[in-house]
Amino acid sequence: MIAMENNMQNLINSLAEGNKKNVYIFYFFLIMLTFSPVIFFSYAFSDDWSTFFDAITRNGSSFQWDVQSGRPVYAVFRYYGQMLINDISSFSYLRLFNILSLVVLSGFIYNFIDSRKIFDNPVFKVIFPLLICLLPAFQVYASWATCFPFTISVLLAGISYNK
Repeated sequence: MIAMENNMQNLINSLAEGNKKNVYIFYFFLIMLTFSPVIFFSYAFSDDWSTFFDAITRNGSSFQWDVQSGRPVYAVFRYYGQMLINDISSFSYLRLFNILSLVVLSGFIYNFIDSRKIFDNPVFKVIFPLLICLLPAFQVYASWATCFPFTISVLLAGISYNK
């Protein structure tokens, strides 16, 4: 068990001390592997059914409601997201977008930590963004197709803070 921990620490140290491209590839594969069930299984949660109905019938749109409630960017994402929906399995495209957004978010957090030298330990620098992106809230965002733009909002908030 100790040998396995040392191997993992050596792997992460080599990632952190190498170039950032290797860290991004590590994030991509680990996040894609972790969230792969939400892509490969067809399902929908409660609010997804109203999105599905709006997309199939082309009658309703939540665009006006989202804009009036102060979420215009979310409204644009939902509007274009509804265009992709043809059946229940189409929700996988929205979930995939969210998972790719998580990969970008983890890379952003890594760059943020690295540029500000928040952690001296290279293991913490690599693992901390993963721990953030694997929080239960992001797991809900990844599995609930209606929430597919939520990760982008977290990323945009981080970018607005970054000087």
